[in-house]
Amino acid sequence: MKSPLLSLPGAVPAEGVDEQVAAHYGDLFREQRALADGNGFVDLSHRGVVAVTGEDRLSWLHLLLTQHVTDLPAGRATEALILSAHGHIEHALYIVDD
Repeated sequence: MKSPLLSLPGAVPAEGVDEQVAAHYGDLFREQRALADGNGFVDLSHRGVVAVTGEDRLSWLHLLLTQHVTDLPAGRATEALILSAHGHIEHALYIVDD
């Protein structure tokens, strides 16, 4: 499903698996600086959401991910990777515990 943000002025569609969202809106470097300053957002509407429940959810995820998540505070997001047996990246993801 195409993001409605693609209809904004200057929107440049991304390629490959991200083709449903904009790669940028005409001034890539200005947008990058704005993001680094905390004054922007990234359209991730094309990504899925997986909910993991249960008391042991963080310890179980800790076994699968490259990030330490057993002490992840509620509402705090972090990035993590799932690697193959050979150490190659299979999935890059964000994780948040509510």
